[in-house]
Amino acid sequence: MEYSIDVCWMFGDVFLSDDNKSCALILYPQQKKTTWKSIWLDAKLIASAIGVGGIIKTMKRESLIKNLQPKQPMAYLWFIGVDTLYQHQGIGSSLLQEIVLKAIDENLPIYLETSTLKNIPWYERFGFEIYNELNLDYTLFFLRNIIV
Repeated sequence: MEYSIDVCWMFGDVFLSDDNKSCALILYPQQKKTTWKSIWLDAKLIASAIGVGGIIKTMKRESLIKNLQPKQPMAYLWFIGVDTLYQHQGIGSSLLQEIVLKAIDENLPIYLETSTLKNIPWYERFGFEIYNELNLDYTLFFLRNIIV
C-alpha cells in the first residue's frame, strides 16, 4: 500500500474520509511520468513485495490488464476501502460519491478493476458497468463509470 499511496501522491489523489475510516486512491495515468522517484518506488516494490523471481509474471499480468484499459484521460480508482469495523455504514458510499462528483467536474471517466463479485452491485449503484473481463488465476472485472 505504501507504494500505491506514494504513486497517487505523485500522479493522482488520495481521498480520506473526514472520520479517517475510509480511503481511496485515484491515479491519473495520463499524468504519470518516469522520474527518479518513480524508478526508486518501483525498485522498492520489487525488493519488498514482488521479488526478482516474480518480475516476469507481474509484468505479463500488468501488460494483459493495460491492454484492456482504455487509452484516454481518466480517473483510475486504484483502491477504495473502509475500516472493517465501520463497513456497511455508508462511509465508503459517501467517499465514492465524492470521487464521482469530482470526476464529473473534471469531465473524466472513472475506471477500475475488481475481482470481488459482491462489490460489483455496489459499484453499479454509482453508475459503473462491466466493460470487460480477464481470466487470470481468478476473474478480473473491468468497470467504467457511465455517468461522466
